[in-house]
Amino acid sequence: MAFSIWVMVMFSSSISTVIWRDSYLKLPRPDLIKIWQEGYSTKGSGRGIGLSNYQNIIRKYPNVTQETKIEGDNFLQTLILLGNK
Repeated sequence: MAFSIWVMVMFSSSISTVIWRDSYLKLPRPDLIKIWQEGYSTKGSGRGIGLSNYQNIIRKYPNVTQETKIEGDNFLQTLILLGNK
């Protein structure tokens, strides 16, 4: 069961972007709507707080956006911070 995690960070004068990819997904694939619900996990019981916390934090900052998607066997998260100085 091989997997890898890949992270890329980019900075410019006005935008910072962080992209991370997990290349291993257990079947069934996660539901991109349910992953934000506290307690939802594809890894078993007693989990499922990380992405709900992540979503709650991002909502507090109007200059931060995020995108989540699945491409092939990759789970991708993109975090964009606008207005760097």
